[in-house]
Amino acid sequence: MKKLVILILLFSSSFGLAQDEFFVRLHYITYKNSDAKDVIEHEKKFWSKVHKANIDSGSKIAWDMWEVEAPREDGHTTFVYAHLEPLNHPGMLGVSPQEIFSKNEWSSANKLRPKEVRSRRIETIFKGGFVPAAGEKPTNYVVLNFMDVKKSAYEYEKMEIDDFMPIHKENKYIKGWGLHKVVYPLAMPFEQDKTDYITADFYQSYADIMRRYSETPKPSDSPRTIPMSEIRENLRQEVFKLVLSER
Repeated sequence: MKKLVILILLFSSSFGLAQDEFFVRLHYITYKNSDAKDVIEHEKKFWSKVHKANIDSGSKIAWDMWEVEAPREDGHTTFVYAHLEPLNHPGMLGVSPQEIFSKNEWSSANKLRPKEVRSRRIETIFKGGFVPAAGEKPTNYVVLNFMDVKKSAYEYEKMEIDDFMPIHKENKYIKGWGLHKVVYPLAMPFEQDKTDYITADFYQSYADIMRRYSETPKPSDSPRTIPMSEIRENLRQEVFKLVLSER
């Protein structure tokens, strides 16, 4: 299964595209700043092995650990764990942690759970985009844009893929881009939040993010028949820095 997925992505990326749908789970976990270093070492020592085993077994495509750079919360660090999984069995582990850890290791692997301040999840389906190269770890930074779609979801997806993706591909600072449809929680990831879609912009450095947003685009020669504000609203942005990655 893993070989099949990689072949699909390699074929797609030869054209700069990755159009096959797959499941992406984003798991946010917040800790006190004093625990952040231990959390990273803990993931590296224990849980990254579980994710790698499941990637090798074909039940997972990839796994990444990100740290939220903006917005930051005083005294706390939030990590986001991204699980990329086939649509046919999302969330199902081919290799369980108990198959990898001894009894003592299992106890050690879970010792930081009581230190979690809070957690939340967003589950999405990847609808289309482009990647720099299949099977490689992602860039060092990603910006997530949380979209509230006002009009037809079909028309919005078509606009992002047909109109905006080619523009992003031409931008020298954007190294990858993806459109994700939120499937859980439906339209309400955070209480009154109305997010329907998330777009992900990948960058090599934080400086490239700043350079991209410092550019002033030229006015379009072809006026849009429907104002952008009537199609979708960008509710907020989040900036992540890559911590760990398994492929």
